[in-house]
Amino acid sequence: MAEMDERLSGWVDLAVYDAEGEKIGTVVDVRYGKNTGELVWLIVKTGLLGLKKVAVPSNEVERQGGRVVVRLDKGRITSAPGVSTGKILADDEERDICTYYGFDFVSSPWKPTEGCVDDEGQAAGPGA
Repeated sequence: MAEMDERLSGWVDLAVYDAEGEKIGTVVDVRYGKNTGELVWLIVKTGLLGLKKVAVPSNEVERQGGRVVVRLDKGRITSAPGVSTGKILADDEERDICTYYGFDFVSSPWKPTEGCVDDEGQAAGPGA
C-alpha cells in the first residue's frame, strides 16, 4: 500500500499543459491497470472552476520536472467525457474514453499493455 501511495503522490497536484504551453488543469488522481499495475490514466481537473474531471491516457503524457505535458491539444482534453474521482472506471467507460481519443482499449491479463492502444495493439502515443 505504501508503494501505491508513493506512486500516487508523485503525480497528484502537478499542473497539466498541452504541447503548445496552454494550461489544461491539475492532476487530482491517477489510475493503475488492474492487470499490469502500470499507470493507465491521469485524472485531470479542468475548467475555470476546476469542476470537470477528465481521464487522460498516461501514454499520451510526459512528465517534465514539476509539470505534465500532454501530446493531445487542450480542446480535445477539456471536451472529453467527464469522470468521477470517487470510483474506479469500468472497462466500458475506459473503452469509451479511448474511443473518444481515437484509440482502441485493451484490458486483459494476457496482454503486456493495458489501456489505450493504437491500431497495431501497441501502447498509444509517440513515446510509448
